[in-house]
Amino acid sequence: MKYFILISIFIFMLLSCRKDESNTIHRDVFKCEINGVPWEAKCVEGPLFGCNEIDCQYYENSSSLEIVASNTVDDTSSFHIYVNSNNGGLQIGENILEYTRLSFNNIRYNIDPCCNSTLELLALQKDKKVIECNFSVKLVSEAGDTVLVSRGYFKSKYRP
Repeated sequence: MKYFILISIFIFMLLSCRKDESNTIHRDVFKCEINGVPWEAKCVEGPLFGCNEIDCQYYENSSSLEIVASNTVDDTSSFHIYVNSNNGGLQIGENILEYTRLSFNNIRYNIDPCCNSTLELLALQKDKKVIECNFSVKLVSEAGDTVLVSRGYFKSKYRP
């Protein structure tokens, strides 16, 4: 009888357990195409500090966004995207990118002022501190070389 009670309790506990969806692990993503070639933020895990290929900051009081993404595995390229509160801050829908910088193949590119560069805010989950956006931008180097960044997408936890 003792075993029957223990087995019954075990079966009851087993059947009452369910997966807790609130503890699922979020993975930051930052990817795009640079002149039609896929690019993704990634880095090599370090023994002491791990790996942090994406740093995203969103300031709720000013609706300003700053995100830095790098790839230290395939190359040494990095993106820096910034939307500040001068134009009303980041809003759901399409936003004009004011500042974007790309370091690619040892050349620094900045936003091309003659072209529309946009960032579309898809979702802002303030309770989870997660932001999700699409973006496209045309960049130009000091030498006049251009880079077209298309199909840009990121979803990242933000701070502070």
